[in-house]
Amino acid sequence: MKTYRFLFIACFLISAKYSNLLSQSYNFKNISLEDGLPQAQVNCILEDTRGVLWFGTQGGGAAMYDGVTFKIFDEQSGLNGSIVTAIEEDKSGSIWMGSTWGGITRYDGKKFYYYSKEDGLFANGITALACDKYNRMYVASSGGLNLIDNRNISPLKQDIFNSKNTIQKILRDNLQNLWFLTQNELYLYNYFEWINISRVFKIKDPILAMAQDHSGNIWFATKKGLFFLARKDNGSYEVFPYSKNSELNNVIIQHIVFDKRNDLWICTHGFGVGRFDGNKLSFFNRKSGFKSNAVITVCEDRNGNLWFGTNGSGVIKYNPCPFVYYDNIDGLDQGSIFALLADRHNRIWAAPLGTGLIRYDGEKIQSFVNDMGSDNLFIRTIIENKKGEIWFGGNGGLYSITNDKVSKADFFPGGVTVRSLLSDKDNSLWIGTSGNGLYHYSKGKLIHYSDSAGLTHPFIHALCQDRNGRIWAGTGGGVFLFSDNKFKSFKYSSGFCNDYIGSIAADSIGNVWFGTDRCLVRYNGNEFRSFSQADGLASPTIFSLIVDKSGKLWVGSNKGLDCITISNSGEFKSVRNYSYYEGFKGIEVNSRSVSMDSSGNLFYGTIKGVIKYLPKLDVTTNNKPLLHITDFQIFSQTVDFEKQGLNTNAWYHLPEKLELPYYKNSINIKYVGINLSAPQKIRYEYKLEGMDKDWVKTNETQANYTNLQPGNYIFKIRAFSLGSPERAIVQYAFKITPPFWRTPMFILLMLVILVGATYLGLRYRVQHIRLENKRLEDQIQVRTNEILKQKNEIEVLFKEVHHRVKNNLQVINSLLNLQKFYISDHKMIEVFNDCQNRIFAMSVIHEKLYETNSLAKVNFDEYLNKLIRQLANTYTTQFEVKYDVKVNVQELDLDTLIPVGLLINEIISNSLKYAFEENGKKENIIYFQMEQEKNKNLIILIGDNGKGSSVEVNQAHTTFGLELVKMLVEQLQGSINRLPDPGTNYRIEFKALK
Repeated sequence: MKTYRFLFIACFLISAKYSNLLSQSYNFKNISLEDGLPQAQVNCILEDTRGVLWFGTQGGGAAMYDGVTFKIFDEQSGLNGSIVTAIEEDKSGSIWMGSTWGGITRYDGKKFYYYSKEDGLFANGITALACDKYNRMYVASSGGLNLIDNRNISPLKQDIFNSKNTIQKILRDNLQNLWFLTQNELYLYNYFEWINISRVFKIKDPILAMAQDHSGNIWFATKKGLFFLARKDNGSYEVFPYSKNSELNNVIIQHIVFDKRNDLWICTHGFGVGRFDGNKLSFFNRKSGFKSNAVITVCEDRNGNLWFGTNGSGVIKYNPCPFVYYDNIDGLDQGSIFALLADRHNRIWAAPLGTGLIRYDGEKIQSFVNDMGSDNLFIRTIIENKKGEIWFGGNGGLYSITNDKVSKADFFPGGVTVRSLLSDKDNSLWIGTSGNGLYHYSKGKLIHYSDSAGLTHPFIHALCQDRNGRIWAGTGGGVFLFSDNKFKSFKYSSGFCNDYIGSIAADSIGNVWFGTDRCLVRYNGNEFRSFSQADGLASPTIFSLIVDKSGKLWVGSNKGLDCITISNSGEFKSVRNYSYYEGFKGIEVNSRSVSMDSSGNLFYGTIKGVIKYLPKLDVTTNNKPLLHITDFQIFSQTVDFEKQGLNTNAWYHLPEKLELPYYKNSINIKYVGINLSAPQKIRYEYKLEGMDKDWVKTNETQANYTNLQPGNYIFKIRAFSLGSPERAIVQYAFKITPPFWRTPMFILLMLVILVGATYLGLRYRVQHIRLENKRLEDQIQVRTNEILKQKNEIEVLFKEVHHRVKNNLQVINSLLNLQKFYISDHKMIEVFNDCQNRIFAMSVIHEKLYETNSLAKVNFDEYLNKLIRQLANTYTTQFEVKYDVKVNVQELDLDTLIPVGLLINEIISNSLKYAFEENGKKENIIYFQMEQEKNKNLIILIGDNGKGSSVEVNQAHTTFGLELVKMLVEQLQGSINRLPDPGTNYRIEFKALK
């Protein structure tokens, strides 16, 4: 058969037994009583389908752990037996817990159910549990093996398993077959037959532990070492022992498991934990940072973390990460290392400030303090040139080491502090100083560059050579490029966010990267561009830069490391941050304290000492949390929905279709996102559809809503880990029903009642109104008849009054006419004529009122025409007179018409008597225009185009006719003005009298 990599394990086990890795420590975290674990000895560990860990303890009961908090299950809370020896989950999600004396306790997330000897178990001391593919539970106890199928307990294989052959462990393999390990033998049950593996393969020694690797092989441990059963193509197995297993005779193996990488982990009693990765066996114990040497059990979670149950030290969590620490190496554990180098021999050179230079070769530390003296204890830079020479410098000047001998550079001036070093492609040396500019040492010649060469800033913090061979110098006053023996400054170039350049790195595609304390800057040969947190950086404060063998740019800052994958165009393809939760415990790196060895491993000096990054161990894990809604409270109280007859889900017992009455409208929804790798990085966003418009961001694990209105709601919750784009989302729908008086049926019923009542009321009202209207109509008719009769009588009376007034005026006019026959004076006759015309002007008004139905208003146009004809007949002339009459007013009331009529009579009479000459050549015209403006004022334009008059309106003494006109205008409360037109023309403005 094919050679298995595991055949080489023996040679590693020998060395691992007696030598531990004292040089490096790993990402272990101890969780014990102070963190909430109820007891320090952990017998068994299980991760359930919800992502929660269960710990069975030796006296503290069981503990459920979500990565942040513990929930304890002990005898007081309902657990039968505080010494928990086995934990298993069935396919419905219930947790089965076996104890040393209390039998089985099954917990479904809400209630406890018990199975004991009284129910049919062989004994109450439970040793192992396993659920098969049919959801049947196998219960191993000190008295034998029982099968629980749908709460029915039956005995199983009493002839094999009994008090003398007690089952210690049960393994379910990837084919769902069950392996039973007793004190003496190993059995396989494939649902058809029971096979004694120990007898078939003649295994005589007691088996202590068993596990299955990724190839399907079954591994088991005895006191003589490790063995595995290799599965053949036909389904059978073949056992392979190890020739050197005798080296493990004194190692007590308590548990073994294969992780996701197929690495084998060995839990021992006395030697801690061993790991075989296919090439090398490493042991972790107290000397290497592992808090216990006695390890009982181990469980790997879905994120790849390993959880070790110990005998007295609680739980130890191992987070597989690509970082290794040097906590146990004197000097490398210092937080003040600003000069660091991994040389071509993979030795680590470090210079903790104030303690000089040390070197670590993987086994021992060598110090070079005595060779340097006390004048160079503050080293800030270390490099290795192509010859393998080590150069370092600080406040004591420049030094080199060849064949472990320290020499001070005699070519370098004394008293100059070295800040940075660079060995270029020609193996010449560039020396940056603090205050003295830049030096170049090549072929025995030292050249000094400062202001005269264009290097205007004397503090050189970083040096770098790009792929074109150009030298870049980072200073406190910008970056300088050395080319053609001159320096070019980019201090004021666009794209730089700051003038302090603390670190420089050049990538393989031609970009040069600059670290400042405000941003990261890239130069692509044409322009500078800055990058900040908006581009994915954890922090804009850059302390170190380096490009690894794969071309990735590593940015060290005060918030860990950013690994940047760069596209061919020099843009960010992705940014991955490493900080405390990713295993980079140092968090803040020291300025320029970074180096890379020949294997591509990175070394960082941090505030917590040196940390090593191994790319081969950097495996991306699933950071997407498992998200659950754990409780639905009403008025902050948990509700037993099952007592209300509602169907609920298996574990959290939330109702499947929840409807709440309107008065239970204050709810509290609890939830939890589980990521055991970094639980502190989990964040949440939630939204209640039907109420919230936007997602609410929070770190809390509950959401509260009060005074919810009736309606349909969907609560949505998202969980994610900081720095990861993956989001888990769950939702829960519920309904708040309205009160009965707001239900559609009630509203419909009320509408029907309202419509019916309205209809009946309307019918009654209509009938009542009809009767009332009939009565009122009768009364109105009677009253109307009376009013009509009175109206007719009044109209007859008024007409009679107007008729008599008109007749009286005509009688007066006739008397005046008779009197004229006895008068020979021509002037007196004119006076009589004027009086007659005035009387006529008034009598026509009463005549019109008598002739029309209106008793208050007269048609003005008809009145005016009749008046003009009368005047024309009275003052007969020998020449023709035309009348230009424009009237836009239909009617005038009696009070207004009388003065207006008299006024017109006077002015037109004067025009007919005095305006025109008999032999005049022009056309004789009398004008009259009357209209009403928007403000309801009446305007009269009246006059003639005759010879004009010398008498003005405003004169103290005028003619009788004009005085009469002025009096009439005053009676109308108006105004009169003479117009400057040819002839005699007036403009009269007034309001109708009320």
